[in-house]
Parts: sequence; structure tokens; C-alpha cells
Amino acid sequence: MTKKIDDKKKISSIKKSQEQSSVFTRSENFLSLLLILVITFIAYLPVLNAGFVNWDDQQYVYENLYITNFSYLKELLTTPVQGNYHPLTMFTLAINYFISGYEAWSYHLVNLLFHLANTFLVYQFAKRLSKENAIISVTTAVLFGVHPMHVESVAWVSERKDVLYAFFYLLGLISYTKYIDKNSRSNYLLCLLWLIFSLASKPAAVVFPLSMFAIDFFRKRNFSQKLFIEKIPFFVIAAAIGYLTLYYQSAEGTTEGQNYFGFSDRFFFGFYGFLMYLVKLIIPLNLVPFYPFPSAGETLPLIYYLSPAFFIVVCILCIRTIKNFRVFAFGFSFYLINLILVLQFFMVGSAIIADRYTYIPYIGIFFIIGWMIDKWQNQFLKKAMIYIGIISVFLTALSYNQASIWKNSTTLWDHAIKVHPSFRAFNNRGSVFHNEGNHERAIEYYNEALKLNKTDAEIYTNRGNAYFKIKKFTEALNDYNAALAIKPDYIFAFSNRGSLYGTMGKFELAIDDLTRVIKKDPSYKSAYPNRATAYLEFGKYNEAIADYSKFLEFKPNDVDILNMIGICYQYLKKYEESLLIFNKMIALNPKPVFYLNRSYSWKGLGKLEQARNDVLTAKQGGADIPAGYEKFLGL
Repeated sequence: MTKKIDDKKKISSIKKSQEQSSVFTRSENFLSLLLILVITFIAYLPVLNAGFVNWDDQQYVYENLYITNFSYLKELLTTPVQGNYHPLTMFTLAINYFISGYEAWSYHLVNLLFHLANTFLVYQFAKRLSKENAIISVTTAVLFGVHPMHVESVAWVSERKDVLYAFFYLLGLISYTKYIDKNSRSNYLLCLLWLIFSLASKPAAVVFPLSMFAIDFFRKRNFSQKLFIEKIPFFVIAAAIGYLTLYYQSAEGTTEGQNYFGFSDRFFFGFYGFLMYLVKLIIPLNLVPFYPFPSAGETLPLIYYLSPAFFIVVCILCIRTIKNFRVFAFGFSFYLINLILVLQFFMVGSAIIADRYTYIPYIGIFFIIGWMIDKWQNQFLKKAMIYIGIISVFLTALSYNQASIWKNSTTLWDHAIKVHPSFRAFNNRGSVFHNEGNHERAIEYYNEALKLNKTDAEIYTNRGNAYFKIKKFTEALNDYNAALAIKPDYIFAFSNRGSLYGTMGKFELAIDDLTRVIKKDPSYKSAYPNRATAYLEFGKYNEAIADYSKFLEFKPNDVDILNMIGICYQYLKKYEESLLIFNKMIALNPKPVFYLNRSYSWKGLGKLEQARNDVLTAKQGGADIPAGYEKFLGL
């Protein structure tokens, strides 16, 4: 009897010792957190020298009128981008534009600062959830901070929405945990507020109420009526944003993949994603920005058919360990809840998986890993923190290398083509050549992209643009028509075909195409001067002036556009108006030809002396003066 009591005391002493070893002092907490943030910062150092990439950064930043001036605040906060409504994200990008314009450094710096803040919040969340367990908190936070699968969310400017929504999402999780622990109404209301901010940053936060249930489960709360009632406001707000997102994504065409794959394929796609994200968590190698779907109509690789079985095994593990190891069920449910929307059961976008989708879901798995290290540290891992440190250094090196790949579009897509060739990689690399003026090489890459995917309207449009540049108009027109056959409302194809029609002298067709573009997207700036040029051919000078003036809202001091407006006023014999335009142009840029054009306005007003002076200035600057005009002025 005495021996049994002694054994119980011994066991109790060991447990107490283990619990104490899992709790840091305040100074140890501070130092461990500081170390985590430092190595996370080191892992992402390359992004501070990175630029923009030709993958959504156009629509989000350097072709987005609404971020350039806060006079467009209404449009900024109400216009969806790429099928997503995230006004808070767009507002932060506008602040970046105010700081550094189109220089990328401030955008990358803010992304990195948010990631560091999120790493801190993950530490706090894991610490509160584990009731101050230091090993679990450190492990969860450091893996979150330096895991290579998170590089895409931080290094890609367009993924500001990811780091921003996660920031408020984590604040919400912390507030909800505090609400449970303290029954604090203020934390409940804070949680609701953080959800609103998170949803305004990225619609993916709609699953937040389900994450709340996962925490309820982990905390062993009774699933009573109260538990469901308290979440009604969260579900209502999430449902409203979810409905808006489905509407905008359908309008954007991001759900068109449903047309190419049947339900049976999508069934396996979802389970494949569940498996592969876990594989990449353990082996984060050969990461690329784009992982394409398998070819439509072909038999799927074996791994797709095995993936549902893996999911079932995980479910059985979670069920069988609920009593003694509830953390498994919690971690995997948190992982699944926050991944469910992108598992391609309902197809959105053109990628089977994406690194950025793991930003929040991995927290659940990292928590399990932290728990396992803490649980078995005295049995198998005598020096748990050393093992964590070794893993962290290895992951930091991988993340540093991965972040370097995001330096620019060339490095990004060359890496993707080398590691995992896809139609998106060839298409985007071709666009880099196109922008550099190497149109023949661009066409080669577009041809490679079309070998891998013949149903993508963007590739045909891009190849059409390259043909247009080298004056192969028939080939360009064929490609634009092919793009519109695939995607009948594709404004990029309409815009470029409209420009092509104008170059070919088919001005009515040009006006029709460009009018379609402007009706669908009034912020599509290049359509305005192109349509104005077509209006000029029909002598519709007022209409041309209106279009040129609209373009000036995008580029207020574009002297070439101002010049065209001045010429239109001359055609209308509105010489006073034209004179004001030419005066402004010359003040901005005193080109000799602008003096010549202004002289025509002086002539129209009968002020020949001023006309002569401008012609002389133009001639001295090297402008060609029509002989008949010189003679008329007596020069």
C-alpha cells in the first residue's frame, strides 16, 4: 500500500516537473519570441529588394487607378479586384502608393511587417490555447514564421490580402479564447469586430465561425444551445460576404473550371489537396507559384485516387484519440476548416493547389507538432528546444532561398519553368519577353503555353498582342477571335482587337470593341485614347475630346494626349480652348512640335505675330515646318 502511494507521488512529481519545464519565465518568453521574430525577418530579407511581378500585381497596383489618389476612395472601397471584394486590403495598397508610388519596397516592407506581427500573434494564440505551454507556443510560432510554404503570402505584393486578413483573424481567435476563459463580453464584441476587419481584407475569413467551434471542442465546452446562439452574428456577417464573393467570382469567370471537370474529378481534387498540403508541410521543396490541374479528360494519377483513403485514416486517428489526445482532432479540424474553401471540391481559379492557401490552416498542424514535442520530450527528445532550433535553421534557409525567387517576374517564372513547367509559367515568362520588346521569343513561350492548355483566353490574347507588334495582323486577329470564342466577355481581347481594327482602318469595328470594354470596366484607361483615335477618323471631335479628357483622369499631365485635345479643338475652330491646352503642354514639356501646333491656334485667332514667333521657336528646336505655312507667315 505504501509502495503504491510512493509510486503515485513519484508520478505526480514527474508530471509537475514536466509542466514546470514547459513554462518559461517572463524573460525567457521575451527572449524566445525575440529570437523567433529575428530569424523570421532574416528568412524574408530578400523580399526587401524585390520588385513587382506580372501576376495580379498589375490589377492590384501598377495599373490600378483607384489606389493613386484618395479622391477615388469610393471606387477603391466598392470595386472588387480579381473577383474578390476586400476594401481594407485595397486601402492599405493606396497608403503604400502614397508612400512610395510605384516603387515596390514599401509594399514588400508592409507585407513583411504584417507577417512578423502575425508570427507574434500565433505565439500568443498558441500560448493561450495551450495554457502557457512554452514549447508548444515556440514551436507553433517559429514554424509559422519560417516555413517556406508561407513565402508566397509574404513575398507577393498582391497577397497583401493574405497577411492582412490573417492579422485580424488571429486577433479574433485570441479574443474568442479569452472570451471562453474569462466569459468576457468585451472580448466577444472585439472578436466580432476583428472578424469584420478580416472579412474586409479577404473573404477567406468566412470560415471563422467554424474555427470558433474547433476551439470550443478543444476547450471541452458543452455543445449547448448557447454555444450556437452566440455565433449567430458571426455566421450572418460571414454569409453576407460569402454571397458577395460567389457573385463577384462568377462574374469574373474564376469558377469556369467547373465546365471542364466533372463531379468525380472534383471529388478527388479536394482530397488530393488535403494530402498534398501535408506532404509539402513535411517536404517543402520545389515550390512554385502555380500548380496546374491535370489535363481534362485524362485519367488522373494514382495519388489522386489514394488521397480519400488517407483522409479516412486521418479521421479514424482523430476519432480514436479524442479521449486522450484531443489535440489531434483539434489540429486537423482547424487545418481542414481553414482549407475547405480552396480544396477545389468547388473549383475556383486555375490551380489545383497554391502555397498561399496554407497560411492560416498550417497553424493547426504546427500546434500538434508543438504538443508532440512537449509531450514526449523527456522520453525521446531530451533536448527539445535544440531540435526545434535545428529544424528552424533548416526552414529559414529554405525560405530565404524561396524568397529570393520572387525578386522579379524573370526569376519567378524561370524557376517555375525549371521546377514545375505549366502553361501559366510559360505564358507569364512570354509576357516578360513581350514587355522587353522581344516579341518573337515571346511567341515561342506562348506556343509552349498553348501546348499545355488550349482553352486559356489570356494566352491567345497575349500571343495576339505579340503578333500585333510585329505587324502580323491576320495572325493577331485570329488569336483575339480565338480568345473571345473561349471567353466571350474577355475585355482584354476586346481592347486589343479594337486597337488592331483601328490600325487596320476598320474604325467602326474598333469603336464597337472599345465601347464594350469601357462599359464593362470604366477604369480600363487604354481604351479611351484608342477609341478617341477612331472617333477622329469620323470627324467626331467632341467625342474624341471626351475620351482623351477621361484618359487624363488617369494620367493628368500626359502631354501627348493634351496635344491631341488641342488639335481636336483646332478642328472645331475653338482656338481659345486649344490655346489653353497648348500653353499647359509647353509649360510641362516645351517640345518644338508643340510650339508649331500652338502657332496654328494663334493663326486661327488672327494673331500672326505670335504665330510667327512660335514657328521660329519650333524651327530653332528642329521641328519640320511645312513650306507653305512658312510662306503664309512671311518667313
